[in-house]
Amino acid sequence: MEKYHKTDIAPVEQENERDETYRAVNPQIDCARTGGNYHIVMRQRSYTQFINDKIEALDLPTNVRKDAVLMCSFVVGSDSAFFKNLSPQEQKDFFVECTRFFAERYSEGNIISAVVHMDEITPHLHLNLIPIADGRLCAKTLFDRKELQSLQTNLYEAVGMKWNLERGKPGSQAKHLSTAEYKAKKIVEQARGEASGILAEADQKAERKVQIARLHADGIVSQAERTEIYLDYRPQAMPPFFDQLRAVMAEKGATRYALVKALPIYDSYFTNWKHGKSPNLLTLILLADYLDVTVDHLVGRDR
Repeated sequence: MEKYHKTDIAPVEQENERDETYRAVNPQIDCARTGGNYHIVMRQRSYTQFINDKIEALDLPTNVRKDAVLMCSFVVGSDSAFFKNLSPQEQKDFFVECTRFFAERYSEGNIISAVVHMDEITPHLHLNLIPIADGRLCAKTLFDRKELQSLQTNLYEAVGMKWNLERGKPGSQAKHLSTAEYKAKKIVEQARGEASGILAEADQKAERKVQIARLHADGIVSQAERTEIYLDYRPQAMPPFFDQLRAVMAEKGATRYALVKALPIYDSYFTNWKHGKSPNLLTLILLADYLDVTVDHLVGRDR
């Protein structure tokens, strides 16, 4: 589960609601299959407008804080083996049941969007909702550690058990993956699967073929693991992002106006970064791609 503030929502919406014209920076996305993506819940407004309308209807006594969490996002799916054994209609039924579970638990009216992506390694559901309970925004209490553990158990009991999925070990200290980490993990899993297939098909009696296949397989895994590291960005001891961004822009002859015009970002982002805030992963990738530098160089981690 990911929590998003106001300035983070538009880039998330662009990726979630993408069409065939979307300029993918995620290496998992196959734009030729993007037309197969479909909605379980779709509003006739942008994410931000839907959220603003919901907040206005709450009639809160005070203004919403600038750092308030306005959207919580979940990625729901399983492994490729599970979906391989389901027909397209059965896959859709599975995602409909998952969406119904969230609608009954957190109110259907609070769901911003529920969209199934069929253009990546495995089908999965992106479900976005406004964290509202008792007539107020309350992401911190609505999704604390205890609630998230209960959510995982209840989702398994309501949906997973019916579909013969295995429940993760209750009380496990295993780390919950972020969306980027989850997608990076899927890249590596697919690559290792391809590598195993290549080795299995290689003629074991022909030593030369086996060696070539092994080199090919190792290359697939190595490339995927590099992608995993690229997606799994972790800030370390680095210069302030705003200062580093200005240096890279000067190096590339790029202007603030040009970046705002070319990318799905707003001028207010620069003010936030100047005051010490950090961009999310998707924004980092977009900026690095536009400026033709690596993410490491953009954040000063290659020094």
